[in-house]
Amino acid sequence: MTDVRYDGSTLSFALRPEGANLDFPFTSDPEKEKIKGYIKPDCEVLADGKPITFSNTETNGANKSLQYFAKGVKLPDEFELSIKAEVTKVKEAFDFKVPVKLKSKPLVVKPDVSKTSGKFTYTVKQLVLSPFSTRLILDSQGPVPASAEQSGKYHASPVYYELLDNNGNEIAPEMIGFFNKKPETKYHIDKFYYPMDDKATSITIKPYTYTINSKNWAILEEKGSNGKMTNKKTYLKDLELTIPIKTITQK
Repeated sequence: MTDVRYDGSTLSFALRPEGANLDFPFTSDPEKEKIKGYIKPDCEVLADGKPITFSNTETNGANKSLQYFAKGVKLPDEFELSIKAEVTKVKEAFDFKVPVKLKSKPLVVKPDVSKTSGKFTYTVKQLVLSPFSTRLILDSQGPVPASAEQSGKYHASPVYYELLDNNGNEIAPEMIGFFNKKPETKYHIDKFYYPMDDKATSITIKPYTYTINSKNWAILEEKGSNGKMTNKKTYLKDLELTIPIKTITQK
C-alpha cells in the first residue's frame, strides 16, 4: 500500500502488486482470476473501524497500481486506516493498518451568492480548496436557459460549470457526466475538480450547456481551435460569477 493521502475532503491510497509480472494491477475477468497476483477490486476499507465507501478507482500504468478515492468524506484529523485486500489465487487476505494525520485543513469558502437568468437560479454554497482537489457545492433551481439553437429537434443539457482562476487557467473537472434524459428543474451539485494554483486570488464560474439531439441524445459538435471536432458549448454569460479567494496555501 502506498500514497495514503487525506486532505480533509478526499481520502486516497494505492495498492500495488509486487512479485508478479502482470499487464494490469487488478482484474474482474473470471479467466484472469485463475492467474495469481491480481488485486480483487472490492476491498474492505475502515477508518477507526467504520466502513468507508469509495467513489472511484483509477489505474496508474507507470507503476501498475490501483488508486482508490473516497470523495466528500468527513473524518477525524487523526485516525487509523485499515484495509483488507484480496489477491487472486492467494488464500489469505492482505491486511494493512496505517495511522493517518491531516497535515493542513482545506480552505472552505462559503460565499452563499446567487446568479439568475430568466427563471433559472444557482447558489454557490461552498468552495473547498486543498492541495489535492477543488470542490464546488451549489444548488440550482428552475428550467435551464435555452438558446434559439436548442429548440425543435434539439434541447439544452443540464447546466455544467467551468472554473477558471484569475489568470484564466482552467481548473478542469475530474469527470464530466452525460445523461440520456431532459434536464430537471432542481439540482444539488457536489463536484470535484483538479487543484487550482495556490497563488490564485479568485475563481470564476462560467456556466454552460451542451446542445442535445432529442431523438438520439447525440451532442452537437463544432470544429475546435485545433481543427478537430469537439462538443459545442453554449456559455450562459448572464450567469458568470467571480468569487474572491483570500488565500489558498495553508500553513
